Amino acid sequence: MATMRDVAMAAGVSSSTVSHVLNGTRRVAPDTADRIRRAMEALDYQPDDTARSLRTRRSYTLSLLVSDISNPFFSALVKGVEDTAQASGFRLLICNTAEDVSKESAYIKSLLQRRVDGIIISPAGEESQAVEELLGRSVPCALVDRVVPRLAVDAVLSDNYAGAYEAVKYLLERGHVRIGVVLGLMHLSSTRERLAGHEAALRDRDLAPDPALLVQGKSCIDGGAAACNALLEMADPPTAIFTLNNLMTMGAAGVLLRHPKRRCPQDVSLIGFDDSPWADITNPPITTVAQDPYAIGAAACDLLLARLECGAAAPSKVVRIPTRLVERESVGSARPHKTPHGGKEVRGSEQAGSRRKAKPNR
Repeated sequence: MATMRDVAMAAGVSSSTVSHVLNGTRRVAPDTADRIRRAMEALDYQPDDTARSLRTRRSYTLSLLVSDISNPFFSALVKGVEDTAQASGFRLLICNTAEDVSKESAYIKSLLQRRVDGIIISPAGEESQAVEELLGRSVPCALVDRVVPRLAVDAVLSDNYAGAYEAVKYLLERGHVRIGVVLGLMHLSSTRERLAGHEAALRDRDLAPDPALLVQGKSCIDGGAAACNALLEMADPPTAIFTLNNLMTMGAAGVLLRHPKRRCPQDVSLIGFDDSPWADITNPPITTVAQDPYAIGAAACDLLLARLECGAAAPSKVVRIPTRLVERESVGSARPHKTPHGGKEVRGSEQAGSRRKAKPNR
């Protein structure tokens, strides 16, 4: 079997430089590191993981706990974490908690027994004790997609507030003032941040948020479909629907594509938070707020690797990854419809006066 010395000779470097690349103990120039990896591959060099772990006191294993592996958002996030971990010589263990805090806790206990070097976690909710347990044991960790507000811990998230604000502003500019919102699980910080962005966009147009237009979609496909049906069956239905995650968008789109009376976008517009490949091939293609889950995963892994080097003393960081509005064909202008004001037909934007907050006389 090839030895580290053989790799060093083939790459034209010292054995200590090969060791630094293998163990991540010091930064090595990218060209040199690539040359060493090519030499390792050509010689079929197999590091002795047991010896390396004893020498460095590391397992060179990270873990990622995601809340729903079936969600395409998390699939892309996993790839971002995995690519970054592998590039630094770490293996990745992936666990799916299915939004279950007891399952999350069981995984944490198992991973601690395996002595993983660090854990990235999308917490199942603010009541989860998993993150507190990790911090109490001084296990490096980072959060993705969601935060636990009471804890100071590294986290990488989408700019949920700004993305939702932009989506609602886009609808308002097209005359929609009755905007139905399909909510995700309210114990998740991402849901609350997106709802806050929605409400801020309304207030900036002097419109009061209407609680009757907020319907729980449970962050899943079936919940999104049920919420969409509930909104369409209202006596005064919304002219647009904003779904706060991609699975609920899928459920709502299925309802609208099959609805016998409510066409999209002619009768009701649809905009979703989070983009997916299928959103571009539906009829009509769906306008979305696109996140960058790969970048979120990669940035979270970078934070975790940095935490492994600096320890717990450094202050925690929260990184927000920008979103972008992807315009397609599921949003149209608000259609004129009958109102109680003398039977006159007006556009949705003209109805705003009846729903605006009262302003003091000047």
